[in-house]
Amino acid sequence: MVRAATSAEASALAEVLARAFRDDPLHRWLLPTDSDWERKSHRLWAPVLRPRIVDGTVFTTPHLEGAAIWLAPERVEPSLLESSRMALETLPLIWRRAVLVSRGMRRMRAAHPPEPHWYLLGLGTDPVSQNQGVASALLRPVLQRCDTEGLSAYLESSNRKHTPLYERHGFEVCGEIELPRGPTIWSMLRKPREPNGGVHSRQRGADSDQTETVRDVGRARDGAATRITYTGIRRGRWSSTRMTCVRAARAAMSNVSEPPSHTVPREGPAP
Repeated sequence: MVRAATSAEASALAEVLARAFRDDPLHRWLLPTDSDWERKSHRLWAPVLRPRIVDGTVFTTPHLEGAAIWLAPERVEPSLLESSRMALETLPLIWRRAVLVSRGMRRMRAAHPPEPHWYLLGLGTDPVSQNQGVASALLRPVLQRCDTEGLSAYLESSNRKHTPLYERHGFEVCGEIELPRGPTIWSMLRKPREPNGGVHSRQRGADSDQTETVRDVGRARDGAATRITYTGIRRGRWSSTRMTCVRAARAAMSNVSEPPSHTVPREGPAP
């Protein structure tokens, strides 16, 4: 039975996630050294878990076999106080790579869909409990809520072998983000579903009266840049029916005169 985690379980769940993400490309990019890796990873996860447990959006099992960390639509962007506390706790672990990590995190934040959405910040199962359906069970409470409330869910997968799991639960790969001097991660979006499996009524009709928003996320020192394209509807209400990430060379991007975010009218359906 999946349930909300308690504050007393934060440290134990941080240990579970440290073991679960030991070979994950994104976390190896954050902590590239093997020296005392699990202890350092625990120190990264603990400040992430604590405020989300208070929010009631961390889910686990009775025997703490894994954890799913969600951010509610109104909490996708952490408060200044939360960000400051997290920086104080994690900066000693990544200070040599702080600028690099900051650039990567900005790219990830910029790739979020513009519509209100639940964000899966982390999903991990203890290695001894993997391939037993734990991850699927941990996903269900919030995905069911998304379907009830007509909201999308979004995540980044840093390991391609995990995308089939998310696809079974309705997520689709919608883009790629190349981290500076790091791995490529895959953006995945899930639209809400009706009980019969169709697209939720709040999402239907989004293909009419559409606009397209293009945002240049930024340029890495190695010359890579990320461009995110969203398809949505006018009057400020969006439906991420399409999100495409493309990379361009510095020479090509250096001549871009458009602002970082702009809206252009769409003509006809998306290709």
